[in-house]
Amino acid sequence: MKIDGIAISKVKNKKDFFRFMDELNIQGNTFIIKPNWVDGTEGSFTEAKVLEFLFDYLKGRRIFIVESYTVWRNKPCIEEGKEEIPADKGNLIDAKSKWEWIKQQDNWFLENKGIKALLKKYKVEYINITEEVWSGRTADPKIIKELVEKRYKPVMFQELYSYVPEKLFGLKDATLISFSKLKAGNPGNMTASTKNIFGLIPDPSRWPKYHGKNNKIIAQSICDENKIYRSLFNTVFIAEGIFTTVEGNWPEEFQTVKDWGQIVGGRNSACVDAMTAAMIGLDYKKISYLPPAIKTFGNFDKAILKRIPKEFIKPLRLP
Repeated sequence: MKIDGIAISKVKNKKDFFRFMDELNIQGNTFIIKPNWVDGTEGSFTEAKVLEFLFDYLKGRRIFIVESYTVWRNKPCIEEGKEEIPADKGNLIDAKSKWEWIKQQDNWFLENKGIKALLKKYKVEYINITEEVWSGRTADPKIIKELVEKRYKPVMFQELYSYVPEKLFGLKDATLISFSKLKAGNPGNMTASTKNIFGLIPDPSRWPKYHGKNNKIIAQSICDENKIYRSLFNTVFIAEGIFTTVEGNWPEEFQTVKDWGQIVGGRNSACVDAMTAAMIGLDYKKISYLPPAIKTFGNFDKAILKRIPKEFIKPLRLP
C-alpha cells in the first residue's frame, strides 16, 4: 500500500517484491544501487538473495553497484571476531597502508556471500568508492561544491566534495537507489535509507572523524553526504528487512531476526525512515539524524505515522 507517496509492503517472494517496486514508479535506463555492506554478519548486510530480486526487476537496464571499503568486511572479523584494523584507527591514512589486504578481503566477501557471481550474472559493474578515491580517480571538487551549494548549505567537511569518483560523476542524473538493510542497532542511529548514504564516505571506518566523540557529529555527516549525492542523482530510498535484519545493540550485542518480511520505500528518505522506525517500535525523534534530515530535506508530516496499519507494526528489540 501507499501512504502519501511512501510504499510499504509485506514481501515473501519475488512477486511481492515486484509489486512493491511497481508502486515506486521508478523511471530511467541507468541505475546505481547503494547496498549496505558494512560487515558480513547475517542480518547486517544486503544479501545476494534480495539483490537478485532488485536486479531482476531492473533487467535490461544499466546497473551499477557502489560501496566503500570497511574495516569489518573481512574474513578475520566475520569468522573470528578479530579486527585486523581497529575501527578507531581505520582512517584513510592508517587503512591505506593495508590497501592490498583490504582489497583481497573485499573480494573474499563478495565471493563468499555469492554476490560476485550475482554481479557477473546480471552484468552489474561494482564501483568501490575507496578504491577510486585512493587511486586519485575523482571528479573536480569545485564542480561538486557548486552543484551542492546551489541547493543546500555547505557541508561541514569540505574534503567530502573531493570524494566523488569520476565514474559516478559520469553517470550524473541517473537514478541512485539507497537500498538499505534495516537495523535497529546503535542507540539513536537506526540504520535505514538516509544513513545508508553515509557509507559513501571512503574512510573504511569513518571513525572517529565523521562520527565525532560519542557520535555527536554523525548526524551532520550523514546529512552532508546526502546533500552531495542528492545533488548529483535522482534519488530513491528503500529500507528492507525481508529475509533478515538485526535487533539489539550492533555490533557489541545483537541478534539476527529472520523473516521480518517487510519493506518501505519512496523518494523522501525522512518519511521512509520515520515510518520504518514506527514499524519497529522506535520514536523517529530519538534517531539522531532524522530531525536534521527532515529540516534539511523537508516535507514530512508526522501524521502519516498514525496511518500505518497495525499489521505492519512488528517491533524489534531496541538497544
